[in-house]
Amino acid sequence: GNKVENFMLFVNLENSPLRRSSILEVHDSAETRCVKQSTSVRSNSISVISLDSLNFSIDTLPIISCKGMSGIPLFFSKTDDGSFLSMEHTHPPASYVIHGQRWGAQKLMKKKWFDKLV
Repeated sequence: GNKVENFMLFVNLENSPLRRSSILEVHDSAETRCVKQSTSVRSNSISVISLDSLNFSIDTLPIISCKGMSGIPLFFSKTDDGSFLSMEHTHPPASYVIHGQRWGAQKLMKKKWFDKLV
């Protein structure tokens, strides 16, 4: 709605304490070749990305990719007065595989999506 702010929190924790950065890209699934936003994210931190300026419609599926770093995307929404908060998360593709090689299936699914992106 008009008075709701939407964010993605990209959470990354690694064994190494050394800080590094990578580029996170946001695409529109209908136009996978078009990068709507490109943002630098850091290891061992939480990067906050505002989604409101990307103008996604309610029925549009955003594709978020970070080829140089893995992380957990959390989606946070709040009303401008703070009276309502919502936190959501996604499941990794491997969680949808019941039998067989889960990580092999995840690798295949990620490759299919990454091949569609620039």
